[in-house]
Amino acid sequence: MYRPKPSDFHPFEAYQDDFVKDFFSLSLVFFAYVNFAKITRIRKFDILSSFVRSAEYKNPEKSNVFIKENPDFATNALLDNILISISFENYFKAKLLQNGFLIHEILNNKNKELFKEQKKQPVDFKLLNFERKDKCSELRETTLNYDLLLHNKEYYKYYNLDSSILKFLEEVNKRRNNLHFYMSETFKFSNTEINNIEKLKKVVDIDFAVLNNCLADKIGGISNSRIIIKK
Repeated sequence: MYRPKPSDFHPFEAYQDDFVKDFFSLSLVFFAYVNFAKITRIRKFDILSSFVRSAEYKNPEKSNVFIKENPDFATNALLDNILISISFENYFKAKLLQNGFLIHEILNNKNKELFKEQKKQPVDFKLLNFERKDKCSELRETTLNYDLLLHNKEYYKYYNLDSSILKFLEEVNKRRNNLHFYMSETFKFSNTEINNIEKLKKVVDIDFAVLNNCLADKIGGISNSRIIIKK
């Protein structure tokens, strides 16, 4: 049985065909789920959580021993922040697409009114004209900036996330954006960090998985994209 691939379609087809919209949404959220699972703080969450919640991390000597035994928490700290941001950026775009909104940037010189509108709130993709399946003179082929998706209330109200999660994602994104200032990041232990990571895990294990599976079922014939929901 033939299984479609993202390369089979132009991204703009997602705004013109419900199957393609659902297929791209599924690709986005599945990619988000898979990349989130690669994060060191997620792969080894039980080890990290057990150490921090024992309060041993407050002892500098024990903290040093822990990092020597688990060096990837420190060496992958920056990469973890990048993967967290990428995962949630893709999930946000899948949610917006499913709600009927553009995830591509509108060209200022082609539609100034909608260009300004998109900076304030999501724009319904039915407001644009598509010359062909792969062409819309009013759109860039680049997608919306993560900072806009993360900080604008008119966007993030569609994600149904707790404000504390959004605040933590903002903090993680700031660390990610400091990429060009340093080559590595010092890993910091704290109960607050562990609690925030655990909140992200729950969103991914449930919200990501539910959306993913609903889309996989809706499209049909893509059972290998289904995710076991962890509760």
